[in-house]
Amino acid sequence: MSEADATMTSLRTQLRIYQEKTGEYPTEVTAVNVIGAVWNGFSTGSLNGKYFTDASYTYESPDGLNYTLSCAGGTVLNSDRSLNQSGVFGGGN
Repeated sequence: MSEADATMTSLRTQLRIYQEKTGEYPTEVTAVNVIGAVWNGFSTGSLNGKYFTDASYTYESPDGLNYTLSCAGGTVLNSDRSLNQSGVFGGGN
């Protein structure tokens, strides 16, 4: 879970920088992979770790005001782990 939390915290930092520049978070009505997104500088392989890969992480923000970052739990976590714009983690137990 600590690997997922550390990666999502890095992603959250990128989102905060984007929001400061544009006044809102990128709008994505459905969850999309974070690699290749305009709001971060992560390239293919950047998020690969011991337990999770680039494809494990998704981003969703239907309104540009609130968002959810998620890490697919797979076989490592009992459920998906999430992080919102307020810095609150959920799931992953």
